[in-house]
Amino acid sequence: MKLKNIAPILTYSILLIIVTILSSQFTLVDDWKATHWLMSYDLEFIKRGAVGSITSNISTLPISLEQISFAAYCVYFLLAISLVLYIAPAFKNDKLLITLLLSSGFALQQLGYDIGRFDQIVLLLTLITLKIIPLAQSKPALVTALLILISGLSIAIHEASALIAIPVTFSALSIFMIKSDESYRYPSIYLISSISIFFAIIIIGRPTTSPEQWLVFLQSKSDFEINLNSAAVTHNSLKDNIQISFERLFNMRTANRMFLVIFFSSVYLYVMYKVFKKQLLKEDNRIVFLALIPIIATIPLYFLGIDYYRWLAIAMLNTLLTLAFLRQNSEMISMNFSRRTLFILAIFTLYTGPLGISIALPDRLMLLKTMSSLF
Repeated sequence: MKLKNIAPILTYSILLIIVTILSSQFTLVDDWKATHWLMSYDLEFIKRGAVGSITSNISTLPISLEQISFAAYCVYFLLAISLVLYIAPAFKNDKLLITLLLSSGFALQQLGYDIGRFDQIVLLLTLITLKIIPLAQSKPALVTALLILISGLSIAIHEASALIAIPVTFSALSIFMIKSDESYRYPSIYLISSISIFFAIIIIGRPTTSPEQWLVFLQSKSDFEINLNSAAVTHNSLKDNIQISFERLFNMRTANRMFLVIFFSSVYLYVMYKVFKKQLLKEDNRIVFLALIPIIATIPLYFLGIDYYRWLAIAMLNTLLTLAFLRQNSEMISMNFSRRTLFILAIFTLYTGPLGISIALPDRLMLLKTMSSLF
């Protein structure tokens, strides 16, 4: 790659990482997320045990909060740079727009706020699948097998990958096959295999150890107090998650917070809709439908967990990834947003902060505290 092509990418990386640092504040990972990093297959096969099994093998016990935070920040920075390297070239004629979108409250600022979540590892694996899909033109069977393996790993890391990662990879693979005038054979094999892996992990991953044994085991691996609610997720069934979410969803405080999240997302939603519409205006109807799948797939997540800001951010980020993949494999349509729209987006990005919470600037923090006191 020529130096003149590398320079803009480096500029993007430095700028966007600085913006995201404002969101993270370099604080340690909280105990909820850190507890997840301790879950492993040492006692038995469980859901979300893949990452903990790796950390158990490469770390000396007990594992500290500082060690987990260091690993989480490494994942985050690798993901931030990878997103820039993948998405920015697909919008090379709309550099200001893509810089604002990547540094926005649903993208890198949100990831900076949520450092330590397994979503970020899953996103890294999703980026790998998007990079290898074009190789399917010459070796479709091998590429499909690799995609299935990566999806299996994603689901072993976090079962929500079935609604976060698999739809993106399936859509991208299907779009590529349509563009290459190939059949749906390999996308169908990928989807059926991934769904089968998901149900296998959910069924086999039901713990047989008692909650008390599980807590003692986790505490023995750490030098910090584990989060009991976080540790309990391995014993929660799908029915339990839905029941807990519904109990918390239908109350005034949650409704008010959800309204604020949607309000703080309004400009992003409008801009993403316009980008989506312009890019897909002249595309085949099948491609339009496939591009919608990563958005539709996140809807059930709202009933499985009350992290609605997180699901909304993931839906928009997955849409951006799908559009970047599409633009890299077809005509790159210029967005041509007005200066006024870009200015509003810039102010909105700087002011609102991550969708989960506003912490980057003192006045935003004061605003958040004022609003929180109302609830």
